[in-house]
Amino acid sequence: MIYLLDTDTVIFLARGSKSSRPKAQRDKAKRLAERCQRAFGDGDRVGLSAVTVSELEHGARYGGRYEAEMALIRGLTAPFARFDY
Repeated sequence: MIYLLDTDTVIFLARGSKSSRPKAQRDKAKRLAERCQRAFGDGDRVGLSAVTVSELEHGARYGGRYEAEMALIRGLTAPFARFDY
């Protein structure tokens, strides 16, 4: 099975896991991340579309904290950078 994460889900994973967020939100983000890792470990594919990556980059560029946001995006997209041919 292929799981394609949308922009809102990726943003939730990124921001929901910050220590400044309420515990319930951190726990939900952690469960979602674990679910993605479990699916990947079971042989399923978890990925991002080019549109999602573009939206994340656009938000970083116009969000006021470009370097910090781009570092976060690079960290999030690095696991998806592997290609199977």
